[in-house]
Amino acid sequence: MDTKENAFLKVLINKISNHNDQKAFEILFKTYFKKLVYFSKNYVSEEESAEEIVSEVFVKVWKNRTQLSKIKNIESYLFVATKNQALNTISQKTKNPHYSINGYSSHSFTSGSNPLMEVEYRELQNVLSKEVEKLPFQSKMVFKLIREDGLKYKQVAEILNISVRTVETQLVRAIKKLEKAVDRYFENDKGLKKSTITLSLLFFLIFFIPL
Repeated sequence: MDTKENAFLKVLINKISNHNDQKAFEILFKTYFKKLVYFSKNYVSEEESAEEIVSEVFVKVWKNRTQLSKIKNIESYLFVATKNQALNTISQKTKNPHYSINGYSSHSFTSGSNPLMEVEYRELQNVLSKEVEKLPFQSKMVFKLIREDGLKYKQVAEILNISVRTVETQLVRAIKKLEKAVDRYFENDKGLKKSTITLSLLFFLIFFIPL
């Protein structure tokens, strides 16, 4: 999260916490609802259940709005609250969670005006999507929170209740498995330019790691 976004959120939280500003709360809700629903679906597979979980989180946020100004990082707080609510829901239903990662966002790979590059990117995207499905759950979550949600290591550690070192370890493991998957892919002679795809993979892997 950059400085402008952080400042914007602080203004929202101040309005919600100290002035009971419903419009500010609505903005906060719209800013994070879809992102948190997608995150929640890693614990509960049903879209409706995920939406209910996130809605419940925001209900609690509003009820406890006077305490929001005491929270140092509202983004991390929302992710942790969503995770806890999802686990509570699973516990109440006495069911095991069904984990799923439904690929990447539509803009994960773009190639400008080069049709061949676009095909190659999409081929790589499909390979990576399938391999992410095979990752252990903790590696999936670390990969997703960093790559798709753009969170920092420390935030991911807080959300998953693990150490920053563990976040780094899980991320490295995920990257190594994805690299091996791409190597296996080329062994099958798919007729694509390995040099181009390899560069794309490296760009992809470097891009999602926050500074």
